[in-house]
Amino acid sequence: MAKPRRMSAERESRKPWWIFTALVVFLVVDVLLVVLALQSTASRPSGSTVPLPSASLPASVPEQSDTPAPTPDEESESSVTAVAPTRILAALDGDVAWRATTGGCPDATAAPELTTDGGESWKSTDITGTTDVRALQRIFVSSADTASFIGATGEDCTPEFVRTFVAGDDFAESSAQLDGTWFIPPTEREVVHSPGGDVAAPCDEALVVSSLSAEQAAVLCDDSSVHVTTDTGSTWIPLDGTDGAVALTEGDGGFLIALAGTSACAGVQLVLADTEGTRTDVSCIESPLDGAELAATTAIDWNADSIWAWVDDRLLISTDGGNTW
Repeated sequence: MAKPRRMSAERESRKPWWIFTALVVFLVVDVLLVVLALQSTASRPSGSTVPLPSASLPASVPEQSDTPAPTPDEESESSVTAVAPTRILAALDGDVAWRATTGGCPDATAAPELTTDGGESWKSTDITGTTDVRALQRIFVSSADTASFIGATGEDCTPEFVRTFVAGDDFAESSAQLDGTWFIPPTEREVVHSPGGDVAAPCDEALVVSSLSAEQAAVLCDDSSVHVTTDTGSTWIPLDGTDGAVALTEGDGGFLIALAGTSACAGVQLVLADTEGTRTDVSCIESPLDGAELAATTAIDWNADSIWAWVDDRLLISTDGGNTW
C-alpha cells in the first residue's frame, strides 16, 4: 500500500503566509468600502432633515423684513373726528329698543320711536308735544313699557329728565332724577354732571357721556378722544387707540366705541374698552359712507343679549357678540 504523500517543509511553511496576506487585503478593502459609504451618506441631503440654526441666531427668530409690520395703533389711525350726535339708540334686549334723532337745543324736537319686535316695526311718540323737552342726549330702557330720557327744555336749554310708563303713550317730567344721573349740560359742554355733582369734563367740548355706575363713566370728546373715570369724575384717564371715535355706549364690562375712517375697517369698527384701557376688537360693519358721514349718522348700544347699531340707513342687531348681524 502506497504511503500518503507528505508536503515538503517549504510548502508547509508558505501556507500560513498566504492566508495572512489574504486576510489583510480583505480587511483593507472592507475598511475602504465602509469609509466611502459613510462619505457618500454624509454628502447626500435628506428631505426630512432640518438644517441647524446658526449659533448666533436662535431658531425662533423669524427672518427680518425690510418693511416693519404696522402696530395696532397704526392700523386704527383715522383722521375722522366726532361731531355732536344726531342719532340715539338704546335697547333692552334683542327685541325692545328706542331710537331718536336729535340735535342742538332748542331746535331739535324729541319724537323717539319704540320697537318691540327687533326693529320690524316702530311706534312713533312725541315727547316735545307732551312736555316741551327736546334735544335728547340719553335714553334708558327698563322694560317694554318703561323708559327714561334726558333732554333739555326752554329757551335756556335747562336739562330735564322725562319718563314713560306706558310705552310712549304719555310722558312726564321727573326733574329729581337728574341729580343721580350722568349727563352733559347742553350749554356747558366743558362740564359733565355726575351723581356727585358737576365736574370738569376731560376736554373743552364733551359730546357724549356713558356710564357703568355712579363712579364709572366715559366721555367722548369733539377731538374723538375717549376718557374714562372710576372716581365719579374726579380724575379722567384717556384711552389709547380711539382715533376716529364717533359713538360711545356702555358695554359688556366696559365701553363700546364706534370708530370710523380706520384702515382696519371700511365702515364702522366696534371696539370694547374696559376702565383700565384694555381694548378688544368686536366687529366691523362695512358701509359705503365715508368717515365724516358715518360720524354724523352712527349710533350704537350693547345690552346683555345683543348689540344694536344704527349705521347709514340700516338698523343692525347682533345676538352673538358682533360675529354676525
